[in-house]
Amino acid sequence: MTRYLILAILAATSSCLSSNSKTATGASTDLSSVILEDKSRSSAYTDSIEYILAQTSLIGSFRVWEDKDSTISFSQDWLDLYREGEEFHLDTLHYTLSKDYDECAGVDLVIITSHRSSMLYLQVPQVKKGKPVQISVPKQVLWPEEKAEFTFNKQHYMLQALGKIHRTEKYIDDNDTEQVFHEVSDYRLLLTTPDKHTYTILSEQSFNDTFIRLLFVGDLDQDGKPDFVVSAPRDYEEERTLLILSSQMSKDKVVIYEATRQFDC
Repeated sequence: MTRYLILAILAATSSCLSSNSKTATGASTDLSSVILEDKSRSSAYTDSIEYILAQTSLIGSFRVWEDKDSTISFSQDWLDLYREGEEFHLDTLHYTLSKDYDECAGVDLVIITSHRSSMLYLQVPQVKKGKPVQISVPKQVLWPEEKAEFTFNKQHYMLQALGKIHRTEKYIDDNDTEQVFHEVSDYRLLLTTPDKHTYTILSEQSFNDTFIRLLFVGDLDQDGKPDFVVSAPRDYEEERTLLILSSQMSKDKVVIYEATRQFDC
């Protein structure tokens, strides 16, 4: 599975959605049985997720398992979602490729080095070059039973997390601030829109010493509705970023663009 995901990222010139997708249903909880805190908020549910591979890419080192994977190339329609100060921008790529060797895995590496503070490279037709409308992330981490409400383009939205907490521990972060970490399973992140439709925009059965973090909220596809970039590693030796566009949400499913890389031994 690790190899498959890495190869999917390296297939950077792929432009076909249907040939690089996988479908996932939600975790064990039936959404129709979930009682939200505000019962009037939701009247319809979308609980199916389709993951699209090879149309987004992370920045960093990638393992070369076969000779054909030793070359990474991006066509001119790829864009860089990067941060400059407090603002995000979308522009053509500005990067350098180099090679190295992974002593741990015993394979060659291809390294993408961005010349900006890049969050994600993407080749998604709905996303155009420019400065996207953005808002402050309402809450970066949403543990089970927590919610965050926010306004976007004068419309009200709600994010709500569901799941099971098995264990809780406290730790001191780099700023000498006490933080709480939970061991979570059957996790879901729900988005309720102004028309009272609730979408499952993230669903994971378990995490290994890691958790999700909301990185960006703004309008990347220029439809006046919020889009999301989420860090969602399932293991502490994985980097995984999800791009969730409002224009790719329907009553049948939510399409999510997935980029991932492994750095385990």
